[in-house]
Amino acid sequence: MSAERCNMHAATLSIDLGASYTKVAYRAECNPEGEWSKEAEVLKIDGSTLIPSLAVMTKDETQPWIFGQTAAGLTPSPEMRIFQNWKANLFRPSNDESSAESVIIAGKFFSWLRQQIESSGVQVASTETRVAMPAFGDLESKAAVLARCMELNGWNSPKILKATEPHANGIGLFSEGRNVATSGGDQII
Repeated sequence: MSAERCNMHAATLSIDLGASYTKVAYRAECNPEGEWSKEAEVLKIDGSTLIPSLAVMTKDETQPWIFGQTAAGLTPSPEMRIFQNWKANLFRPSNDESSAESVIIAGKFFSWLRQQIESSGVQVASTETRVAMPAFGDLESKAAVLARCMELNGWNSPKILKATEPHANGIGLFSEGRNVATSGGDQII
């Protein structure tokens, strides 16, 4: 995980890793010269802007994991394992069987998510990636685990940043819910 400051003009992926759903927004690179205003686009992943926090492990070698709307609409067979609350277990205060299992699921999820994003035309390797995470007391170690899960699964961007939910929600309130960045000369709003 990089400690570098974010580049306000770079192409950016923003991932809200919510408890019930994940949402992904993309903003293309902006020209830093002069005035600019570029709204972010909330990406449809698996046919929806809301990605359910559901993981299904199958015994099918051709599709061992199912995520997204496909997982939500699935009628599972008895040999499938359903993980409904894997994100909460990922952020458990101590390492145990449930948290270890969630790290594995997170890796599979981020591999799937990267493939979905790239199939929409966004090149993950050439974007900055920001992840909004739940605000826990031990945020740095949880962010490091999450960044490592992403890096091990094809996220080549060296700038996996984080924003806690209160911070992200505050920005949402002040921007009236718009995903927009505006620059007028020396001022970035």
